Amino acid sequence: MLIWVVFPAAQAVLCAYLVLRLAPRQPEGLRLAVTAAIVLPFLAFNFPWVLWGLQYAGMGPWRFARQSWALPFLAWQFLSVIYLFGVGGKVAARAVGALVRRFGRGAEPLAGGPAAAARLAAPPLSRREFVRRSLWVGGYAATGAALITVSVGEARGMPRLREVELLFKDLPEPFDGYRILQVTDIHAGINMGEDQMVAVADLVARIEVDLVAVTGDLIDWNPRDVDPYARAFSRVRAPDGVVCVLGNHDYYTGVADVIEGIRRAGHTLLRNEHFVIRRGGACIVVAGIDDPRRYGIRFTERDPQRMDVRAALRGVPA
Repeated sequence: MLIWVVFPAAQAVLCAYLVLRLAPRQPEGLRLAVTAAIVLPFLAFNFPWVLWGLQYAGMGPWRFARQSWALPFLAWQFLSVIYLFGVGGKVAARAVGALVRRFGRGAEPLAGGPAAAARLAAPPLSRREFVRRSLWVGGYAATGAALITVSVGEARGMPRLREVELLFKDLPEPFDGYRILQVTDIHAGINMGEDQMVAVADLVARIEVDLVAVTGDLIDWNPRDVDPYARAFSRVRAPDGVVCVLGNHDYYTGVADVIEGIRRAGHTLLRNEHFVIRRGGACIVVAGIDDPRRYGIRFTERDPQRMDVRAALRGVPA
């Protein structure tokens, strides 16, 4: 969780810098107004952290949220961090360059000398110069926009099919060549509409396999996307069935709604459970566990994933 502190920390640093830079230059009567004009947008763009905090406490406000509403907030967080790190990197590079030049030509000591006096006598950074340097952010914004464009295009495209052969020394001979198709992270929602899900489901349906495994994050955020998912993927069938497990986003959406959607699609949900597939006198076990980071359940000293695996395999054939 500590990695998420980077985002509000970057916001706090930028906000404090702008306040300290701009507010003291204003007449006394305007300082409070300028400070508020800087601080309030930062607070507004960081308010979703409160919602995520409530969600972490198990109150689940994302159940009522819209991903399209969250996108400006996410973009603001990432771009601010990129900008802060970029400016910090530029400052660090200049400092290193100055040291290299200083030692390279054997100039005066770091403290004192004409160069140091000139730096101390130099006027503070002007507002125009501050704005000019801040236009850097255009480069970072362009980089962020390019990355977002590529990512959205990748997410909205058709999935790539990759075939992997797995070898097991103890695999029963009747299951030699057994084919499992894994479909993961559909994220039905604003970036995966019903028409796209139908295209993915048709692709899956055309592939001849024995079992289909849908491994979590069926829905992105909103329970209203459960019905389109169920309609689209109800066409997916396999001789040994279609099995599903829940991902963290399915918990954000609402477990009861997602389970109902899986049932309407005619698929099997495995929540720390298993079933046995038999061919002649041989069998294999298909087991599925719940998302170990499912919302509202805290991590303890005991790894919940291990407990889930033991529960899923309880009673399996020898």
